[in-house]
Amino acid sequence: MLTLYPSNKLEHLSFLLAILLDRQPAQGLSQDVILVESPGMQHWLSMELAAQRGIAMNIAYPLPVRFMWDTARAVLGDEAVPKESPFRRETLRWRIYGLLTSEAELAHPAMDRVNHFLVRSRDNGSGQLQSLQLAVALADLLEQYLLYRPDWLLAWERHESVLADDNDERWQAHIWRQLVKDTPYHPARLHEEMVTALQRTDTAKLKKSLPSRIVLFAINTMAPQFVAFLDALAMHVDVHLFHLNPCVNYWGNLSGRAEQARILREQGIEAWLTQSQDNPLLANLGRQGRDLFNQLTELQSYEISAFDLPAPDEQASPPTLLSSVQQDILQASVGSNDQCWHEDDNSILINSAHSTLREVQALHDYLLTQLAIDSSLQPRDVLVMCPAIEEYAPAIEAVFARVGVQRTENEMSPRIPCTIADRSPLDADPLVAAFLSLLSLPDSRFSVTQIVEYLSLPPLQRKFSLSEQSLTVIEYWLERANIHWGLDGTHKAQVSESATQSAMYSWQWGLQRLMLGMISEDAVQLLDNCVTIPDVEGQESVELGRLMLVIEQLQAHNRQLSQPRTAEQWQHYLNTLRDDCFTPGKEDIDSWESIGKAIADLALQCQQAGFTGELSLAEVRDILTKRFATPDAGNHFMTGQVTFCSMLPMRSIPFKIIAILGLNDGDFPRTNPPGSINMMARHPARLGDRSRRQEDRYLFLEALISAREALYLSFQGRSALNNAERQPSLVLQELMDFMHQAYQWQPDAVRQLPLHPFSPAVFKDSWPSYAGGWFRLAKRILTPVAEDPAQLLEISRQAPTLRQMSVTELARCFDDPLAWLAKQLGLRLELDNRLLEDSEPFETNKLSRYQFVDEVVANHHATTINEVTRQFLLSGDLPDSPLTRQELDQWQQAAALLAQVIPQQDEAHCQVNTSGENWQLYGSCYRQDDMLMSYHVGQHQIRRSLVAWLTMLTANAQGIDLPLTLYYVQWDKQPLALKSETFKPLGESEAKAQLSRFIAAINDIEQRPTLLHLAIAEVFYKFANMTDEDDDWLDSDQLERRWGGLIDTTDPYSKLGGSAYFNWFYPTAVPVSQVPLTRLAALYCGFLSHYKRSGKK
Repeated sequence: MLTLYPSNKLEHLSFLLAILLDRQPAQGLSQDVILVESPGMQHWLSMELAAQRGIAMNIAYPLPVRFMWDTARAVLGDEAVPKESPFRRETLRWRIYGLLTSEAELAHPAMDRVNHFLVRSRDNGSGQLQSLQLAVALADLLEQYLLYRPDWLLAWERHESVLADDNDERWQAHIWRQLVKDTPYHPARLHEEMVTALQRTDTAKLKKSLPSRIVLFAINTMAPQFVAFLDALAMHVDVHLFHLNPCVNYWGNLSGRAEQARILREQGIEAWLTQSQDNPLLANLGRQGRDLFNQLTELQSYEISAFDLPAPDEQASPPTLLSSVQQDILQASVGSNDQCWHEDDNSILINSAHSTLREVQALHDYLLTQLAIDSSLQPRDVLVMCPAIEEYAPAIEAVFARVGVQRTENEMSPRIPCTIADRSPLDADPLVAAFLSLLSLPDSRFSVTQIVEYLSLPPLQRKFSLSEQSLTVIEYWLERANIHWGLDGTHKAQVSESATQSAMYSWQWGLQRLMLGMISEDAVQLLDNCVTIPDVEGQESVELGRLMLVIEQLQAHNRQLSQPRTAEQWQHYLNTLRDDCFTPGKEDIDSWESIGKAIADLALQCQQAGFTGELSLAEVRDILTKRFATPDAGNHFMTGQVTFCSMLPMRSIPFKIIAILGLNDGDFPRTNPPGSINMMARHPARLGDRSRRQEDRYLFLEALISAREALYLSFQGRSALNNAERQPSLVLQELMDFMHQAYQWQPDAVRQLPLHPFSPAVFKDSWPSYAGGWFRLAKRILTPVAEDPAQLLEISRQAPTLRQMSVTELARCFDDPLAWLAKQLGLRLELDNRLLEDSEPFETNKLSRYQFVDEVVANHHATTINEVTRQFLLSGDLPDSPLTRQELDQWQQAAALLAQVIPQQDEAHCQVNTSGENWQLYGSCYRQDDMLMSYHVGQHQIRRSLVAWLTMLTANAQGIDLPLTLYYVQWDKQPLALKSETFKPLGESEAKAQLSRFIAAINDIEQRPTLLHLAIAEVFYKFANMTDEDDDWLDSDQLERRWGGLIDTTDPYSKLGGSAYFNWFYPTAVPVSQVPLTRLAALYCGFLSHYKRSGKK
């Protein structure tokens, strides 16, 4: 007998099931059989039964398809039906692949269309991969045919055509006939014979092989084939079908908007008027449930319903908007005239955000407030669904607290614990992703960042005895050795298709440099055309050996992976690859075993399909990638924390609070375009057919009726780039339209979230943020800093001590006083450019030019020049190209120009120093006859002239009354020319006075933000006629104009506007009045006047 238990609430169904199990317990030790569609539903039902009965045990939860196959074996006999179906998609794909790789099969006239496609694919370099991908797609499709189009398959077996106008029918029918030639008992035929047997066989004969009772729980969609199976089975055993029915009334003839529009277009207004105009949510969203309702209505059954009844008027509390909408769906009605929405009713809360992160942050704030208000609410009472969980996973991990992830000590904000379900191992599991990445080694460039990613994996570190500390040292070595990509020259030639055959920048080349540096002198040397790296010392050689072992292991597997193997051989090899590269820890056991199971399943499926051919790496990699890209629906669901999961069918589990994120137009309902070979999509649909869009619509309806206290809906209604409006999902818009029509809900009730989490409005909201760090920033926005940062930041200094400083350091301080102050504070805002690069250098840089020219000038001998040139060419700092040699020739010319004027005698080098109260300044230059000389090899800038001028002042204060000439090369013009600047000397007392002003200024710079930049003085001296002789220049209109240019943040060349330190110390606009103009003039005019009068040549 078939008994139906419809209800609008899953709790009622579990209660009825518990009573059924108590009143009619299973006989003896036999199991109760409960069919569910998902592991999540199994988990929830087990917990509910345990709570109601005290224990839930001895219950089998088979999937419907598995149960139907086992029943066929029981009815038709084990000999007629194998234990495992050879028509499962995992096995079927290999049987089809065997046909697609058979020349005899491809030569059949029916396969012309397929053969043409595969030949073209092989010509494009795809090999047999396209054959396998076609086999996988066809196996999935045939599995759908078995459920939804069995009549097609049976007709094909009789060599009948059912779709004469479809070009794909001929070859699909031929492949199907080949598949059933050796295995005639496929699920469609077995179903036909099993139903016939059930209808004819005596019940007494079947009772011994069938369960005494079968329960189906919360299955919201069934293929007609399965419904017919249940109907036949109910003739012999009790079948209890507990299903969620959103409506207590008959709703089998409700039409959605699209159906009503079709009726109006095809049949006219009169036919349209006869259609039911009841609850639009039920009509538009419930098509999938309605199809099941109509299928069950046709069966002979007994019904025990458990729908909600409205509470008596004297006991009823004012209904919330959520409960009203749920009651309307239950009664298939459209609101009530005496019920209106109130602004304080937040049972359905719709939120509009600018980004994924803001959606998650706002949800976290909302849940914290709800937890604070309701002491009975627990994290386990909250379910959060997303159309694409992988897009939200990074934001969830950043905002919520993941179980097993340690919190930082300085964390100021409470974080709700959560788990994320339905993630694919490929995205969520680093070990799985790394293992699959190893399968791409033959196609890999062996880039340095890829290898470092491997080295950062704990399982690989355990295998090769590495640590995080050793990884830091190794990264430094790799940077110094200029390793970028390629195993060696041969590998680089292979990857680049012979574009380069040089071993430079490869692992062999770089590791050789490190090895030679370890065994040779502690200095860079040129040994046998190899520039050594003398950075590996002592016990560090062990770490270098481990790194070399990793590379050696990867290189060995790189060669072995390219060999074709049978599935059994691949199983053995892939397990070896895993064992050679990783050692799992306790936290990696599940990942380790999942990799082993996937490998074993691959071999087992090929064995069951009888496929013994060889497989290439590309085919094995494609199969394993698809395997690990499939989400694990039963993992991390309902574990006691807030559950985040994808929107999957059969997730109609009740929670106090249900939240749905990502309800954006175009993202939900989701689209799943049918494959080009899917003939079901090209022909009229049938009752029971599955549709991704209809499934999503019904999922939304189920979520709506499964929320017990609150429904939180969120979409990205504004662009984060320009604040442009975006539309919500169509299903969300339909809900808003219904609430507006039935309850006068207003569209302005949509809660628009601020763009930033530190916006003050975030903390004034009904659901304020609890983020302590953002709150501090929001308070600062409400209470701006004082205009002068010096009022907020002043560093107390210790008692003065003797301070020694070089003139180069002194000039660097005045080039950027704010950066100098930040250095004293331990603040560094520059980006660390010491990053490992996968690309070899393709152009020279100014630093290499500076180092080369400086070394050649300092040692200007023919032998030294040639050695330095060879060393630079082989160092890896420069591009490996013929143009590099041409540039080095230019650099040598520049060095020769400077060497002609700089004395090469050691006695010509002169150290100068002078001192004052608590300070001592020193520098160096060259002295020849009655002239001091200095040079620099870089691009000339005024700050380099300041260094030369300060050097001369130091010499003058020491009593050396000589001018100083600065020599440099003008790099921006060809041919290269030698330029010079000569500064006239000052008297000893005047020189000391000038230096004292700079020393006094540097003391102030180190105590508070001070705008004493050399660049400011240069601009004002040039354009505003700055002088220290009078104050008339302070009224120049050029000050405001030039100051605006100096602090223009849109100008990348602006000295201050482009400075991270200026923008950090002065976050708001700074008027020119805050610049110490008088002091600027007193400090710099002496230098600038000499700089202007210096004899430039």
